[in-house]
Amino acid sequence: MILQCPERCASSHVLADALTSVLAIIDLSAGLFYGWTWTHP
Repeated sequence: MILQCPERCASSHVLADALTSVLAIIDLSAGLFYGWTWTHP
């Protein structure tokens, strides 16, 4: 099945949002556990 553009665009948008959330959690964890205050000024 070939995805239409709206479906493809929506799925890539959801994946980008998920990746951003995971990176934000990693960033906050690094700041909490390692004291890296420069990660979130």
